[in-house]
Amino acid sequence: MKQEVFGLKDRVSLAVLNMNHLIPFASTSKSFVQIPDFPSVKRDLAFVLDAHIEYRKIEEAITGAHELLEAVEVFDVYQGKGIEEGKKSMALHLSFRAPDRTLSSKEIDEVLSTIRDVLEKEFSVTIRL
Repeated sequence: MKQEVFGLKDRVSLAVLNMNHLIPFASTSKSFVQIPDFPSVKRDLAFVLDAHIEYRKIEEAITGAHELLEAVEVFDVYQGKGIEEGKKSMALHLSFRAPDRTLSSKEIDEVLSTIRDVLEKEFSVTIRL
């Protein structure tokens, strides 16, 4: 059927959903995560590594590096001018949190040092300042 019959100028799509097929996936249970009592601390970390190394491997190594690390998120990957051939620059957002206290700068610096050591040892990265 042509959309012009209905006075429409643009292309139109129609989808029919059979709700009976979706019911098995529905749930009435509710879950929640309690709002943490203490704030997270966020830091960024940038480094250069071999271009063939996947982010997934980096994330796995970092996640296991320290219990205060709450989240890891890649926000930049760059290859090109200023980066050696066969290498890439990667930058991460790191979030830290302790369940029982507000973290001090000294604690965060120590955790970052541990994470840097893991990256340097396992992937031969060069930390960017």
